[in-house]
Amino acid sequence: MIKVAYRLTKVNDFNYVKKGIGFISNSKEDLILYPNTQFEKVIEDCIRYCYPIPYRSGEFKGSFTQYVDCDFQVKDSIETKEIEIEYRFWYKILD
Repeated sequence: MIKVAYRLTKVNDFNYVKKGIGFISNSKEDLILYPNTQFEKVIEDCIRYCYPIPYRSGEFKGSFTQYVDCDFQVKDSIETKEIEIEYRFWYKILD
């Protein structure tokens, strides 16, 4: 597990910001937020979309898209639609 400082924001929603200390899994694809707490959350496949920031050692950034199924009420029925949520992501490897 690699210890990192991260910042995760939703595109077009400046109120949604998560930042702190987390870990990158051993497979180097997943980010683990708030480890060893009841609020632990795993964001899958976000690390592979990141690229190194020029002239800054150990810093990476990128964006990824998450698809979520949501239920909407339309007149007398309920429809399930897939919603696309885009995130911007930055992290720095801590020694």
